[in-house]
This record gives sequence, structure tokens and C-alpha cells, in this order.
Amino acid sequence: MNAFHTLRNLAAFDSWVIRILITECRNIQRAQSRVLPMAQLPDEGREDPDRWVRDAVDTLPERQRLCVLLHYIEGLPTLEVARLLRVPHSTVRGRLSQARAALRLELTDGEKEDVT
Repeated sequence: MNAFHTLRNLAAFDSWVIRILITECRNIQRAQSRVLPMAQLPDEGREDPDRWVRDAVDTLPERQRLCVLLHYIEGLPTLEVARLLRVPHSTVRGRLSQARAALRLELTDGEKEDVT
């Protein structure tokens, strides 16, 4: 409602509010589609959910795995990871992006997300 003063035609107020409502509903629905309820987790993952993530990280190529471990596990900033591995900063960011994509496929059993 911050942009109410920009509304030129007050007769269009209802349509304007409905459009905002529809957009917010879509945002909520999109956010909820990314959440996996505990009941849908694989049975083998329930005992130790971290275990199947660690196993998935272990399947990554070494270059990607090192970047993931240093950045996400050790908490180092990407600039520091780049310095330690003696590669450009953009290379570290690219490897992390590739690793996230590979992990997403591995952890969702290869199901492609519908991002619309």
C-alpha cells in the first residue's frame, strides 16, 4: 500500500488490490513449494539427515568439494577460499554454483524443480 498515492484512477482501486493479493499468493505458494515436509523425507535419511548430505558432498568432483567444504563447512568467505586454492574469485563462485546444482539433483533424486 506504499504506492497508493501513485494510483491515478480511484475506480481501479479494487483491481489494483486484487492484483497485489494474487502476486503475494503466488509468492507464498512458490516459497511453500520449496519446503519438503518431514513426512516426505526418505526413511534412510530420518536417522541422520546430515549423513545423506555428507554422502552427496563426497560424490562431488574434488575441485567443487573443496570449495563447498571451505566455504559452507569451514565458513570461509569466497575471497579467502580463492586465495587458499590459488584460483580467481570467479572460479570459486562458479564451482560453488555447479556444486549446488549437482547437490540439488542428488538430494532430490534427480527431480527437476518447477521454477515458474
